[in-house]
Amino acid sequence: MRKYILPETGNFYKANLHCHSNISDGVKTPQELKELYKSRGYSVLAITDHNLLVPHHELDDDDFIMLTGYEINFNEMYTDYGKKPHFCAIAIDKDNETDPVWHSTKYIYKEERAKEHLVKKSGEDFCRQYSGYGITRAIEKLKENGFFVTYNHPSWSLQTIETFNEYYGMDAMEIFNTGCYTTGFHDYDVHCYEELLRKARRLYCICADDNHNEYPEDSNMCDSFGGYVVIKADKLDYNTLTKALCDGDFYSSTGPEIYDYYYEDDMVHITCSEAERIVLSTDRRYSKVACKNKGEFVTEATFEVPKTVGYFRVTVYGKDGKRAYTNATFIDEVRKF
Repeated sequence: MRKYILPETGNFYKANLHCHSNISDGVKTPQELKELYKSRGYSVLAITDHNLLVPHHELDDDDFIMLTGYEINFNEMYTDYGKKPHFCAIAIDKDNETDPVWHSTKYIYKEERAKEHLVKKSGEDFCRQYSGYGITRAIEKLKENGFFVTYNHPSWSLQTIETFNEYYGMDAMEIFNTGCYTTGFHDYDVHCYEELLRKARRLYCICADDNHNEYPEDSNMCDSFGGYVVIKADKLDYNTLTKALCDGDFYSSTGPEIYDYYYEDDMVHITCSEAERIVLSTDRRYSKVACKNKGEFVTEATFEVPKTVGYFRVTVYGKDGKRAYTNATFIDEVRKF
């Protein structure tokens, strides 16, 4: 029986889920960011200013949706060598505007601007503790209160296998971060994603900009439009989009497009834009590659998936060196259909 991993029907919506405005440490206003991303073919933007949950529904229109989110900081110490894990949280319900892990103003950037915005917060002051337990507790609190939680830029955060393996409960992690990449950090974090998957964490991967827009669009230092997710959903509606995120109905990319992706009879099938190679990865020493001669490109592939693997995922390597990533699919989930 055919199981569509990327839904068979629906529309594709391009989204950036990690973005900073001048409410925290970004340069552009929310209105300017909407106009900028809309002009580049995006339909969805989550402005995730630091430690400040601010809705921007007034900017919604028939062709563009603003998701409500924020970025939460945990700091081992305030130094250049201290670990600084960050997480983005996006409200699943459009009407959810309450911050459940409010921490007074200790972590807020540009407090004078932050005070201009009304923020609904839970009654108690949540104490953020830098530890595996403390961070997991915060993730649990966010999840209990209706947020989609993403673990951000592990390399920039100076995270090690020992530290990020202590965090539980997040929905996704950034496999690519444009802002970190443009400033010289190694934030193609495939190794981190693989490590978490092999530890039986069932989570998605996303590409995101983490843009602050300090440089013009024609600069090699521009931190916009480098990484994004493409959500497949029935309509451009806030709750429909966030349900698709929670269900994993999206892929992530820095350039290539994926059109079709399904599993049938122990085989996985994918169609995409022109690629130098398409690669199947698993948790075992089993991988497959579809490619042609140099200078020729592939646009589809079919791979056998052994029953013995725990999960599989596909990476599309575009002809320009950019990549698209599917989420990991666990074999017990597709074989039950």
